Amino acid sequence: MTDFVYQLRRLSAGLIVCDIRFTASDRQVPTLSPDRSSNLSPSGRVIFGSPGANQTAEMKGTLILMSNPLSYDEVHAIVREELAEVLGIETDEVTTAPMSDQGVESLDIVELRRNLESKFRVTFPRSNVLSALADELGGKDRVYDAEGRITKLAESALYQSAFGYTAADFQAGAWPHEVSGATTTAHWASMAHRLLNPSAGQITGDELLVADVREALTQANSVVA
Repeated sequence: MTDFVYQLRRLSAGLIVCDIRFTASDRQVPTLSPDRSSNLSPSGRVIFGSPGANQTAEMKGTLILMSNPLSYDEVHAIVREELAEVLGIETDEVTTAPMSDQGVESLDIVELRRNLESKFRVTFPRSNVLSALADELGGKDRVYDAEGRITKLAESALYQSAFGYTAADFQAGAWPHEVSGATTTAHWASMAHRLLNPSAGQITGDELLVADVREALTQANSVVA
């Protein structure tokens, strides 16, 4: 049988590291043991709470369970580390430029999303803002103009979304591929941070997209009224 030995040790205010070891023995109730961190492998480490800057570098391969939410900057640092690992480069080589300009391809995005979902225990959206907006409207007529460029309403929905897009990224009249091509690690971090800090319980990325789209439509309708 297998029993679990949990070790908790405080690294700093608000942060607890839980080291988990598996030992062959008769089934027992899990117990809290004294600190023996020097004997434990980092691969069994689970981090609770909000880490300070000096702990961020220790997070590779760890499962993060929040009792105190991570700050946006801490989330962004983890996103950059994970992207660097996917691309096989150093973290400081990941820039603020759009990810597409850094050689990030669709398969890299899939791997990055999977890694971040495993680490943060959240679900990133499978859809996108423009598709969610079209679904809410029952069609694409108000999402794209006659040429296929995004409308002012689509712009508002994108700015309202958890990705945190701004006018510096694109504006109404942009092509859809320009919208997706503008995505940076900062936008991924913004989405992750929102998912880790939900205002009303656990929520998936797609649910968050829909909620933000509905809020954008409510605001747009109030302006018209």
